[in-house]
Amino acid sequence: MLCPNCHTQAHLGIISTEELLARRKELSGEVDRESGGLSLNGNDYNINIGGVCFTGTRHVFVYENMNLLSLLQENNTLFISCRLHDKEGRLICWMHNNKWWIENKEILEFTRSKDEFNVVGSEARLNIKVDKDNKRIALSGEIFINKKTLQFGEEGIIYSDSSSIVIRCGTFQEFNAIRIFKNGSIGIGG
Repeated sequence: MLCPNCHTQAHLGIISTEELLARRKELSGEVDRESGGLSLNGNDYNINIGGVCFTGTRHVFVYENMNLLSLLQENNTLFISCRLHDKEGRLICWMHNNKWWIENKEILEFTRSKDEFNVVGSEARLNIKVDKDNKRIALSGEIFINKKTLQFGEEGIIYSDSSSIVIRCGTFQEFNAIRIFKNGSIGIGG
């Protein structure tokens, strides 16, 4: 049984029925719904991760062909979609346009204000902060991908068990995503 919002989104093709069924099988725990999203003044914000600035993008992190973090700026609102995994690679949270399913409500805590969204837990951490004065969306956090750590924040973007900084400065316009591959490589592009 779907909530009215998911039911409508499935019928409109925004969320595929297959995706919802897969999440239902994979995530047996809590379902929580958060209406609305982060407030924006317009829809042309830059995305900042440390010294890296991204413009004109929706998908931020992609593993193989799976979107891990996407930000949709629409009608002066920021909608967040993400998939968070634990250290063993199991899906622990699936979020689509600010509505989430989690495996266990004790492992993740969600907080939100008009300018900031946080997910905090022992297996994942994600912070999204809106700076309306400078039209920026700042991202920081630590998530697991393919049993490896992806850290992103003021120091840049670090992937794997190494401490080497992969990406730490620059401006990228109209890119498709930060792409992460099974072989451990990471890059920016389509």
